[in-house]
Parts: sequence; structure tokens; C-alpha cells
Amino acid sequence: MNTRKVVGLVGLPGAGKSTVASLLVRRGARLIEADRLGHALLEKGGQEYEALVARFGAGILTAKGSIDRKELAELVFNDRRSLEDLNRIVHPKMTEQIRQAIVEHQNSETGSEPVLVIDAALLPEWGLADEPDVLIGVTAPKEVRATRLKELRGWSTEELRKREEAQWEEDRKSTKTMLIIDNRGTMEDLDAQVERIWQTHLRP
Repeated sequence: MNTRKVVGLVGLPGAGKSTVASLLVRRGARLIEADRLGHALLEKGGQEYEALVARFGAGILTAKGSIDRKELAELVFNDRRSLEDLNRIVHPKMTEQIRQAIVEHQNSETGSEPVLVIDAALLPEWGLADEPDVLIGVTAPKEVRATRLKELRGWSTEELRKREEAQWEEDRKSTKTMLIIDNRGTMEDLDAQVERIWQTHLRP
């Protein structure tokens, strides 16, 4: 019996996916973050880098020639066509890397981390919602998420709205097999929910 598991983490901005991911890692899981994959694809010299500069121009570059992620985000989250073009350039490679990581995990030798966590808000949008063995949706009320993002990233309500509009709504992301973590309470509450899922669905 194959006891190796793949977990997908989804949720809107500020819901707390990264915190849930860290709690799973603390329990022995290995983590792949879609944001880090995306950042790596922006590095100078790569195919995606060249395509982005060709599409958006030198205005998205720093003085050293690297892509200014803040400048790029400001551009694409204020123009839907630009966002679609960014996604068209970057997302295919990210989904390829995620699929490859899942296959490698499933085929890896016993003894390595038995649980692989994919922290990727857009798994459903990419058609990958059925790839993980367990799909977890992390949720919190909008006012809670807005307060967190204002404190952590300095986001305004308008910035949150723009970022949310770049994703599917929560009810569209949901599937019958999704496990829900409600992250509106304390860290102790959150850890208890993660522990229940770990013991029930993930523990080897």
C-alpha cells in the first residue's frame, strides 16, 4: 500500500495558507510553494524572463536588469489583459513543475518525507484540483483577511479586491472532497484543526 500523500492548499489572500503549510511542515511534510516557483521563473536569462520583458518592456526592470516584482504586480493587477498575458507566459511552466513534483513524490523511495504539500492558491484554476490526494481549503472572513494583509503587507482594501478578482471565488474553488480549515480564530484553534486533518487523512 502506498502511504505517500500529496496535499493541495488553496485559499484567498490573507486566509492563512502559508501558516497552515508551516504547521504541516512541522509535522514532517515537505513543501512546494507556487509563489517561489513563480519567482524563480522571473530570474534574468530564463525563457519566461525574456517573454515578460518582450511583452511589458524595460519599465518592469530594476537598474540591475532583474524584474521588479512589485512594479510588475502594480501593472498586471490594474489591467486584466496584462494579467492574462502574465499568466499565459508563467503559469504553464509552473503547472508543469507542480505535476512533475507530484509524480516524483509518488515514485520516491520510502524513508523520505511521506507528505508533499503544494501551497498554490490557483490549483483549481489550473485544472489541478484533482491531482492531490487531499485538497484543503483555508478560509477566513474577508474583514479578518483584510486586517491581516494590511498589517503584514500594507495592502489597502482596494489592493485586496484586485488580488481577489484574479482568483476564482471561494464557492467556485470548492469541491465535494475539499477539507475546510476555518482560520478566523487563534493559532491554537488553527493548530488543532491541522492536527485533526493530519491524524485522520495524512499520518503514514
